[in-house]
Order: sequence, then structure tokens, then C-alpha cells
Amino acid sequence: MEMGRPSAAEAIGVLDAVTIANRYAIVPVLEGVDCGLRPGRICTVIGENGAGRSTLLKIISGLIPPTSGVLPFDGEPLNWLCRTPLANGASTLCPRSLR
Repeated sequence: MEMGRPSAAEAIGVLDAVTIANRYAIVPVLEGVDCGLRPGRICTVIGENGAGRSTLLKIISGLIPPTSGVLPFDGEPLNWLCRTPLANGASTLCPRSLR
């Protein structure tokens, strides 16, 4: 395998976020976010305060639905009324508590 080039197994995404957007009331929080989570890889979300990091992680974890965009899990769109794949360990969100 060439360095920096994913194997065939790595090229298949477990979860892809495509053109994700979200707003709180009329305030846009995320606009056109694209990202993919791959097996065996670590992904970080970096940004300034108020950039929408927590909102993106809540969407990926299935805690809130996106205002627009698609979030396929193993190639199938997530059903926000049935979170069984996420509850079975596919996604976990452990926010840091404030002291």
C-alpha cells in the first residue's frame, strides 16, 4: 500500500456527513459541512468558540437532526426516529462537564 493512500477497506466510509447545515431559530450554526468518518481512524473537530463543533458532534451522534444535508450510516440514511445503530455503539458523545 502506498503511503497516504487508503486501502479499499478504508475507502468505504462508515459515516459520511454531506452538506450538513443547522440553525437555532433563525441563526445559522453550520452551513455546508462535509466530513467522513472511517474505520480505524481518529477524527478531530477544531474551531473557535461558537463555530458549531458541539452542534456537529450532536448531529453525528444522532442527538439532534440536521436542518439540511444527509448523514448516511453504512450507506443508508439515518432515520432520526430509530437510533438503534447509534445506540449499539456506533456513536458516543461524552461532553466535558463544566466545573
